[in-house]
Amino acid sequence: MFSINNNLSSIFANNQLQKNSFASKSSLQKLSSGFKINTAKDNPAGLIISEYLRSQLGGIETAIRNSQESYNTLSIAEGGMSEMSSMLTRMKGLAISSMNTGINSKDMINANQSELNGMLSTFDRIASTNNYAGKNLLNGAQQINFTARDNGNILDSGLTRIDSIGDISGNIGIQFSGNVTEQAEKAHIESSVIAGGALSSDTSFSIQGNGGEVSFDFAAGTSVVDMANAINNASDKTGVTAYSIQGDTQLRIVSEAYGADESIRIEQQTGATFATAGDTISDNGQNATLNVGGQSLETDGLTAQVSNAVFTGSLTFSEGTVANTTIAQAGYEQDNLVDANSARSAELGDIKGGMQLQLSESSGVQGRDTFGINSAMPSAIGMVNVGGEMFSLQDLSGGGKASLANNPEVALKFIDQAISDIATERARIGAYQANTLQTNINSLQVAAENVTATESNIRDTDFATEMSNFVRTQLLEKVGIMNVQSSNLNAQNVLKLLGAG
Repeated sequence: MFSINNNLSSIFANNQLQKNSFASKSSLQKLSSGFKINTAKDNPAGLIISEYLRSQLGGIETAIRNSQESYNTLSIAEGGMSEMSSMLTRMKGLAISSMNTGINSKDMINANQSELNGMLSTFDRIASTNNYAGKNLLNGAQQINFTARDNGNILDSGLTRIDSIGDISGNIGIQFSGNVTEQAEKAHIESSVIAGGALSSDTSFSIQGNGGEVSFDFAAGTSVVDMANAINNASDKTGVTAYSIQGDTQLRIVSEAYGADESIRIEQQTGATFATAGDTISDNGQNATLNVGGQSLETDGLTAQVSNAVFTGSLTFSEGTVANTTIAQAGYEQDNLVDANSARSAELGDIKGGMQLQLSESSGVQGRDTFGINSAMPSAIGMVNVGGEMFSLQDLSGGGKASLANNPEVALKFIDQAISDIATERARIGAYQANTLQTNINSLQVAAENVTATESNIRDTDFATEMSNFVRTQLLEKVGIMNVQSSNLNAQNVLKLLGAG
């Protein structure tokens, strides 16, 4: 059909040309930008998924940086403590040297004290100035603080600490049932009653405690009090203490500390003070069992290490007294033992402080952690109870009760405890770096890799496929132009029919 008003073949050819031209431009845009999705119309559903993945990837990359910065910050703190450990080792050498009074003069001991004073000053300076971006790390500014509500006085709040906080809201409850099978006990063994308070015949036995084994020989007529004194003179070798009870007619041998790791073993060689000659008797201490934050927990003596989803830390419990028991049996120095048969409770509240670490791209408690760095100031480490009074490393300074001139033996105890405190804190920081931060970084890096791969599959251009589409649409576009030109010749054919051609 030939017509002038409507050139249908030209319209059709032009429509196809426009479609191919649009497809060619779209393909060229994808090749130029490298993205399959340049505007929402390219793939609305894919755009939604891609934008979500981009947001997630940005959060993951930030969480990786946070974890790396946290790792580096803790490395600064651990580096400061490493130098402290070296100084404490030198301090221990000075204390041991000062104990050699048979050789060292007073001037030599004073020289040791002068050197120790200088190291204490350096120790204090490191603890006071060690920082990251202006945040002090070792002076206690980053430790987790709390308030102990403890009407039963079962906690030693000065030695109790919270190292890190996880999923926590409200207070941490601590309950002791008052069941004597769940109380802490020292290892203890009692002798038979010695009539008149003195031996009627010779006796010999060996006592083995956690510190070692010592043999004792007592002649007939030796009093119970003298026997106890002799055993106590060897306490540093055995790790046990002897008490004269029941009107000085009976001995009670007691371990130095509470807990299942404490043991006493007595082998009766002659006589029958503790057992029939040739027999051996023994006893072990007992750990306490408590409920902490809804979790049943067994102590290690009077301390308990807690590690769960709520928090990690160390709880130290009070030994109590005969008049006011806590979680431990008392009265080892008197005739009758007193069981901790009353229920006790305490709670840790107002928990705050520490380093708030955002370790995930998500919000909420699952995405963050609170890690505390305990104070390494001389006043906060090396804490030892001596004669009912608590001392710390700072008491080693010249003129102090534990100075090298006044009491090098006690000074050595403080230094050994400080070495343990710093080593424990360094190990805790290292464990957190290795088991939390580094594993978190590794996990996030894998997640970033997979999210990137998924987002790339949705949004990035497949150049092989897109180049093939581009060549095809270019060819179709050229063919379309030729078809439009050909269809426009129809009008000239009409003129020829009318004789106007």
